[in-house]
Amino acid sequence: MAKKLKPKKHNFSNFPCYKVVKGFSQFKDIPSHTAPTGGTSKRGSQAMHTQPIVDNSPINLDIDGDEEIGGETLDPLVRPQGRKASKEAFRKGKKACKESSSLSSAVKSIVSNQKKATTFKKKLDEEFSRSLREENQRECIRLQLDLRKEAFLIQERGDRIKEREEQIMEEDTSIMTSY
Repeated sequence: MAKKLKPKKHNFSNFPCYKVVKGFSQFKDIPSHTAPTGGTSKRGSQAMHTQPIVDNSPINLDIDGDEEIGGETLDPLVRPQGRKASKEAFRKGKKACKESSSLSSAVKSIVSNQKKATTFKKKLDEEFSRSLREENQRECIRLQLDLRKEAFLIQERGDRIKEREEQIMEEDTSIMTSY
């Protein structure tokens, strides 16, 4: 018994759209599945021939290879990340976009500038606290010197008073006249 094959259906009718998008990397076969004459994709028992990959695309959208759109560099040789891979990357918390995008470089520069600013602020705070401590120490030393000076003056005054009292006590009271 011969196996009945389903007839191939060719319902594709948007050839003008296909002409526009056929050069995009999303619509090209994966290189491991392509042959120089044309790739084949196996689906079940059917073999379906695909178009050969053409390096020279007739589509020119006036975009240079080094231009950026949405933070990503348009490179015709690099295949963009697919939906499944981007969802998986999002679930894992990884970036879905390239590391070399302008936004990530801007964020990196902002982060490095913030780190520099915080280290600079810490240095300024340390210098300020050190100068404040030194000023407090100088003020304490000045107060201690003033206290010692005042104590010395009080001591001197007390010594003079004692000397004067001793002089008075040593005087002869017989010479004094009484009234």
